[in-house]
Amino acid sequence: MRKAMKKKILTILFSTFLLGILIFQGGCVKEDFDTVPNIKDTSNLVSTLSIAELKALTNLAAVTKVKDLISPSLWQTIKSRNLAKGVADTASVVIEGYVTTSDSTGNFYEVFTMQDATGGIDIKINASDLHSIYRLKPGQKVMVKVKDLYLGNYRGTFQVGAGIVELGVYKIVGIPSTLVYNYIERTGRRIKLIPDTLTISEINDSYIQKLVCIKDVQFKDPYNKFSILGENSNRTLVDCSGNMLILRTSGFSTFADSVVPSLKGTITGMLGTFDATKQLFIRNLKDINFTLPRCGVTPPTPNTTIAALKAMCTSSFLNITGNIVIEGTVSANDQSGNLFKQLNIQDATGGITFSINISGLYPEYPVGTKLAINCDGLCIGKYGNVVQLGMPPYSSYVTRVDPAVFYSKVFTIGSNETITPIKTTIGGFSNDLVNKLITIEDVQFTSTELGKAWADPTATANRYIEDLFGSKTIVRTSNYANFANTILPSYRGTITALLTKYNSDYQLIIRDLGDIRMIKPRFNFILSQDFNSVSLGSPIEIGGWKNIVSAGTRNWLGMSSSINGTTHYYAEINPNNSGEANNVAWLVSPQVNLAGIASKTLFFQTAFNNWAGNGTLEAFISTNFNGTDVAAATWTPIQGVHIAQQADGATNWVNSGNIDLSQYNSNIYIGFKYTSAGGNSATAFRVDNVKIY
Repeated sequence: MRKAMKKKILTILFSTFLLGILIFQGGCVKEDFDTVPNIKDTSNLVSTLSIAELKALTNLAAVTKVKDLISPSLWQTIKSRNLAKGVADTASVVIEGYVTTSDSTGNFYEVFTMQDATGGIDIKINASDLHSIYRLKPGQKVMVKVKDLYLGNYRGTFQVGAGIVELGVYKIVGIPSTLVYNYIERTGRRIKLIPDTLTISEINDSYIQKLVCIKDVQFKDPYNKFSILGENSNRTLVDCSGNMLILRTSGFSTFADSVVPSLKGTITGMLGTFDATKQLFIRNLKDINFTLPRCGVTPPTPNTTIAALKAMCTSSFLNITGNIVIEGTVSANDQSGNLFKQLNIQDATGGITFSINISGLYPEYPVGTKLAINCDGLCIGKYGNVVQLGMPPYSSYVTRVDPAVFYSKVFTIGSNETITPIKTTIGGFSNDLVNKLITIEDVQFTSTELGKAWADPTATANRYIEDLFGSKTIVRTSNYANFANTILPSYRGTITALLTKYNSDYQLIIRDLGDIRMIKPRFNFILSQDFNSVSLGSPIEIGGWKNIVSAGTRNWLGMSSSINGTTHYYAEINPNNSGEANNVAWLVSPQVNLAGIASKTLFFQTAFNNWAGNGTLEAFISTNFNGTDVAAATWTPIQGVHIAQQADGATNWVNSGNIDLSQYNSNIYIGFKYTSAGGNSATAFRVDNVKIY
């Protein structure tokens, strides 16, 4: 979908008459202008300037009317030329040439290119279907009156058209469709155009905006389609010596969804440029004649993994030498703008950020593109203590790979590969997952983030999500992302993202809003206990929780352990070596009022240590506990709950499952009862993250 830019037209740099027409074209009133006037088939105009002479007038700093660029001496030359050719209007300024492009397939839009013996130039028209409405087809000779048109240069491309002032800056726009006949005339029959035939290595600036035929080339990656639908896309042509040229294709062209040919041959098109990058634009698929066997460049054979490559970086950076080839699949790119000049690549062993000095990589390298990368001459280095792939550094970190190096090192060897995100939790983050695509379920943005956008207006921003256990992590979003100004979702659900890390902080980077599915009600905790405030080694006495010993002397104690470098607090009962006949101890929640709450769910986690077969843990609900006497209360076992068992493994936390409490509509208590026969051997049990929401 082409987006219309909001414009404040201060001045139409054409004529007062033109200003009126442009304004009426934006309204709802029908005028005679709805029928586009035809242009002449037989022109009496004569040329007074070559295209090269016209281009030489260009003020590279600003779009300018042609007549204002002509010096007195050139005006005298033009006058002399007109007199010599019998032209009455001695101030007439006309160029002539042959149309070289066609918009019949949609690969050119509201523009045609013409050329003479001296060069080529773009003529912009505010209309589509130029090939049918104005019969501006390849080989048609045209005459263009340029004196009152505007001339400019956009990133190396010379353009002629109408002019406006937009926010104080001159800009070229298309000649209004109803005025084309005043400036452009056809003359003579169409001829067969003979393009300049050359190799990639012979390309230079003299061929820009001319029709050329590039010989002995093939597509470097014969897996891609010409373009992503709706997106302008680059594909790389390469010759047998490894020289490369970009083929640029509109995502609106009729052949955008066609797969590029796999053989070798010639390709004809208009040679363009974007700054220093040469680009070829074809008119239709007939411009490609690939019938010869492929040559030369073949993808290298992968011989190591991404994890092994990253392990080679034992200091701040390492320049790679020798035959080191990795294989991986693109899991994230720059399509949404949340990543910039980089691809994220992963294999079964790990992921890595590839830093590249090219923007707009996603059309050529969509998610699912499988790559082989020759790392010889590249560099791995640490940024924020995370290994990246790039060029040798200027100081202590890798820099972006230059385009020529990138295209010589990277080979597409597959497409549409499936990337299955790894399901994990915030607590399960580890260095092995960094730069891999992950999915986290049942998370929500913290209450302090609600109402905010994904990013700040002028800066990248960190937003925080939390899970059921109260664990939090950063979601980092660039203010250049196309969703930066969208308000964060206020519900709970799933997030798929690239897991990154900066020093000790794990961060999530989403690729686009399709990675977010948050449609469940938020966690609104009626009861929440993570035992983080316990006194280590002391009986549990926090937040109204009751620690009641019915037999023996062993209590529920506050304890902790380290998981992935993070301290984890919990309640534990451990009668091992108590020497007592029996040990029975209750851990009971404070009273929880469920009246008037439509949906309520209980969740907790359990674990064990030192399984001895002596000791059980049970979970109950009571509606009549008096706060002190557990024996006098009625305790109903919680059905279907999962409590840690020997098969779950020592110290591994086990989720209880979501326990429906909809049958309770008054005050309740949650009780955890530990029972063992005492003696010198008993299983220790742990409880944590008791939640009702």
